[in-house]
Amino acid sequence: MKGDIYKSAIFGGVISGLLSGFPVVNLGNCLCCLWVMMGGLISLYFYQKDSTIKLDTGDGFAVGALAGVIGALVATPLDLVFSYWTRSLVMNFLETYGGDLKGYETYFTTHSFATTLIIRIVFFALFSAIGGAIGTAFFKPKAHSNS
Repeated sequence: MKGDIYKSAIFGGVISGLLSGFPVVNLGNCLCCLWVMMGGLISLYFYQKDSTIKLDTGDGFAVGALAGVIGALVATPLDLVFSYWTRSLVMNFLETYGGDLKGYETYFTTHSFATTLIIRIVFFALFSAIGGAIGTAFFKPKAHSNS
């Protein structure tokens, strides 16, 4: 018996999405997509936890990829909120202290939510799947009790 792939993926995906969506904390992804790969590992851990059979690498890829998609769906709106907040702060600062607004206006207005979401889904799914596959080597099935 395997665990519930959806519950496991949602749990790992939400954790990686939250860590990847908040400023400063998201810098952990600069280390080989640390939070994204961790989301895949966490998902596989909970998927394997109640299992009595050894999961193969394909199972790790599947649960990890699903967690990555969920992580991207959580991280992207968070990032968008913080981007607009940051834009507001930068614009107010530059208006107050007399700076050139041209470069900042262009950067913030061309930021596309849909493009960011699609790119994140691809990369989060890939790196989270790698994390899930790596997890298959570490997490063992639950031992049978013969009573």
